[in-house]
Amino acid sequence: MNIEKTVPKKTMYNSNWFLYGAPGIGKTTLASQFPKSLFIYTEAGQGFVSSDCVLTEHDNQVFTSFKEIQFVVNGILKDPEYKENYDVIWFDTVDNFIDLAFRHVCDLKHVEHASDLQWGKGWDLTSQEIKLIISKLQSVGFTLGFISHEFSKDHQFKGRTITKIIPNLGTTARKAILPLVDFIGYMYMSPIKIGSKLVNKRAISFVMHSEYESKDRSGLFTEPIILEDSNTCYSRLEEVWNKKVSAIEEN
Repeated sequence: MNIEKTVPKKTMYNSNWFLYGAPGIGKTTLASQFPKSLFIYTEAGQGFVSSDCVLTEHDNQVFTSFKEIQFVVNGILKDPEYKENYDVIWFDTVDNFIDLAFRHVCDLKHVEHASDLQWGKGWDLTSQEIKLIISKLQSVGFTLGFISHEFSKDHQFKGRTITKIIPNLGTTARKAILPLVDFIGYMYMSPIKIGSKLVNKRAISFVMHSEYESKDRSGLFTEPIILEDSNTCYSRLEEVWNKKVSAIEEN
């Protein structure tokens, strides 16, 4: 039996990311700054962001059917130039990607809603379709990024009701996607005191919190990060990461 010791990553790269927050907070802007990123857009609104995106069969930027996504993903798998030029594929938004998969399953089964199928079967089939697309891309070495809107949900915490902000995903989508990602970043506006005034600044948090969902498998993003300049969001994350890695190596 051969045994090998795993070594912690020293780079943020080659990880799966999930970014969520309110519309217009800068999720796509941050994602577009990841090196060698390619987008599959399922929602309009990227007009002010410079990014490389896959086009539909009819040369549209926004996908409106799951079949179109299946077609272009198969094209990406067959063409080695995609892997040479891109490392990360982003689904923006994953909310709509899930909805398209759901509608696709309903069309295949000739029903109006998955609940018209045998109990749980519609959601199971939707999950299978989602996982198939994801596994195909991962099988050739792509890492994945997902962008979602936020959703507020009430839950009980230590005997009281707390409103927690979570990604806008149903149970099926959560089970299919969230276990795959290494980082869940919640983007929001944070009040920062400058002199005697409070000024709202864009921030992102990967820190576990009772009021919002987040995740950090590396354990390096130990506090929320202020993103001062929208043009350098990724560089700011990388700066924080590299400082943490350097500190660990020095010790």
